[in-house]
Amino acid sequence: MEAYRLQDSSHAHLVNIETFSKASRLFSSYLLGIMEKISVVIVSWNVAQSLKRCLESVFATKYPDLEVFVIDNASTDDSVKIAKSFSGVKVIANFNNIGFPKAINIGLRQSRGDYILLLNPDANIPKDFFAESLNFTGSHPDMGVMGPKFTDPD
Repeated sequence: MEAYRLQDSSHAHLVNIETFSKASRLFSSYLLGIMEKISVVIVSWNVAQSLKRCLESVFATKYPDLEVFVIDNASTDDSVKIAKSFSGVKVIANFNNIGFPKAINIGLRQSRGDYILLLNPDANIPKDFFAESLNFTGSHPDMGVMGPKFTDPD
């Protein structure tokens, strides 16, 4: 693995060529309008209002190549109805509550993204979440899993 030292007037930076190359490809893809496909998998169970806010935050990112799955575990509230109200959301409504792990696995099997986000329905992501996440993964090519920290705005 080759590394080069780049210097500017006040800083020296050690750059891994493979990392730089992947980051360059990501940036070039961004400039050309070629984006990485991201799959979002959300498991719901009687969380209609939280799910609504979560989906609003996902779509507020305006990321151009998303596929979003809501796997509902037999909710008795409006969770399924709310999920279906968002165009582009693929809803899988289970007849029974099969539990979180099995529901996640259903979503993972359906996902076709280059990256997959497992998102809890009570999470709200910032508008720059996908861009920042791709920047991070582009600069850490040896990374396999990322666990971002979401903070409560209260």
